[in-house]
Amino acid sequence: MPKVKRTILLAAASVAVLLLLGSRVASDALMHSVRTLFKTNGKPHVMLWAWETPSDLRWADPNEIGVAFLANTITLYENRIWMKPRMQPLKVAPNTFLTAVVRLERSRDRAPSLSEEQMDRVVAAVLQHSEVSGVKAVQIDFDARVSERPFYRGLLSKLRKQLPAEKELSMTALASWCIGDRWLEGTAADEVVPMFFSMGADEENVVSYLRNGRTVHSFNRQKAIGLAQSADKVNEALAGKTGSATLKNRTIYLFSARSWTKNRTDRLLRSVGIK
Repeated sequence: MPKVKRTILLAAASVAVLLLLGSRVASDALMHSVRTLFKTNGKPHVMLWAWETPSDLRWADPNEIGVAFLANTITLYENRIWMKPRMQPLKVAPNTFLTAVVRLERSRDRAPSLSEEQMDRVVAAVLQHSEVSGVKAVQIDFDARVSERPFYRGLLSKLRKQLPAEKELSMTALASWCIGDRWLEGTAADEVVPMFFSMGADEENVVSYLRNGRTVHSFNRQKAIGLAQSADKVNEALAGKTGSATLKNRTIYLFSARSWTKNRTDRLLRSVGIK
């Protein structure tokens, strides 16, 4: 596995935060407030997920669109991890807001130990991506069984403590975690991104929930939502009067299994009433 080249980034925001706090022993709640207060990373309103496909996104205006690219897929097995780094090229315009996404999976036939040692290995791998030049945030993408939730809460907490203060920690979430299940309350992530697509049997209930204008929880974190062109019923519900309130003041993440084009991006945004 080739090692990711490490680039140490020194930013005025981190200096200000360190001077203010004097140390990194403050509570997660205080750290979150400070990062919000000193937030100068210029994150745009729309973020494109660039998955494992060749992606030329130089057409995207960095003032309007950022890129969350799949950087690594980590499989947890026994007490070890196996890493599959991104293999497809990614081209973006200068000054594009970049989020490095790390997908976490469990082995199907060699169950992970979910030990502290395994957690530390995952944290170290994610931190490498945070140090790549141009990356201003890292995002953890995972599915968690009920029995695995303490491990992932602990993982997020360790990551937030070890990431530089100016680096954002984002996480994806199943839609069900943000409309009913509240296990993410108090999570250490700065941003929670519920994914309103590929929901299987839950889709009808979720669509009904959105049409009724009910709350999509952000757990007092930065508001975001994940959408995809394939989720027609969800997008239609969000385009309505009650749905527009759900989208208000949220960072919009867009997912496509294919490479993004400007036309495809504009169509999806129009479908939910943004453009």
